[in-house]
Amino acid sequence: MIYRIGQKGLEPMDVPDNDQRNNLPIGTVLELNGYTNPKFVIIKNLGTPEKCPGYGSRYVTVKLEDNSISRHDAYTIKNLADKKDNRIQMYYTDQVLNPDEVEGIWDDAQRKEKKHNDERKQAAVVSEEKTVLGRELFAKHIPKTAKALIVAEMEFDMSDMQTDYFATHTTRTVILGVSKYKRDIFSEMRKYADKIPETAHLKEPSKLNNNNEPKTEGNKHWWKPSDEHREKYSMGHGYYLKADSRYSTGWVIRKVCKYNDGWSEYLYRSLADQNVFAEPDSPWLKGAPEVSAPGESVFLAEDAKKETMDMNVKLTKEQIEYLQKLLCKTDFITDNPNIEAAMIGDIELQLQKTKTN
Repeated sequence: MIYRIGQKGLEPMDVPDNDQRNNLPIGTVLELNGYTNPKFVIIKNLGTPEKCPGYGSRYVTVKLEDNSISRHDAYTIKNLADKKDNRIQMYYTDQVLNPDEVEGIWDDAQRKEKKHNDERKQAAVVSEEKTVLGRELFAKHIPKTAKALIVAEMEFDMSDMQTDYFATHTTRTVILGVSKYKRDIFSEMRKYADKIPETAHLKEPSKLNNNNEPKTEGNKHWWKPSDEHREKYSMGHGYYLKADSRYSTGWVIRKVCKYNDGWSEYLYRSLADQNVFAEPDSPWLKGAPEVSAPGESVFLAEDAKKETMDMNVKLTKEQIEYLQKLLCKTDFITDNPNIEAAMIGDIELQLQKTKTN
């Protein structure tokens, strides 16, 4: 039995066998009241589902606006002549298309569906290729000791106030840097904001708070920049940087922590799409150093001078000169994620050997 909430409580919705809705002619036009009032045409009658006889007949339909294929059950359809209000409801009309029109619409819909399926298969192949490439880039650029990544995400507002639906859809993700902390720190997020032009505006804190008030002596103890969002609560969005509100279209910077000992696959694909760690002028791109030792490990650049690696690294003359220049610029090493994953644990020792030779 199927029920709906009516004026007097629960009302049955089961469709009797002799109901007209079970035998709508092929070509009947359906019209949805609501949204953009789209129209559909019945292509096939699949009969009554064996497990759900109360649903009535199930129809294969095609949306006339875009030739998309869908299905509708008889219990969800009403006669347009019985329409009493403006609620969202599917109705069947008196309009019936001729068989030639129905056949043409069905052919177009099938071609579109086949094209869509082919595109999905191709997208799956590309996605797998990006995942494989991304894993290789992770091994090269992301330290194994990293506990989190600083990422930028382009969010598109998908909210629909008419249906009380609020959500955003991420259309692009860029890994900006790595972190050895799981704790959310806004200053750390801002540190990497200028790695891509799209998030450069988040480099410096907003001068106003959510109430459009500047920071003063009177409010400095509780004042927060408007682009710093703190939503560590149920249904919240976590800590993130965003120039506008949560449900808006724009760029976000947040921290993504490692799950157990691995990363989510979408992060591999994002690094394959855009790699901010690759420095065009770096000789490391012309030939990575050969590593001949077990227990290969990498670490954050902040710890590069404090830790050593048990490995023999053969550096070219060009690479040695490049790293020697960087070692003289501590701030550059600390702030530039392009070399965070470089194998520089024994750089100073290598330089000393080079001088003695």
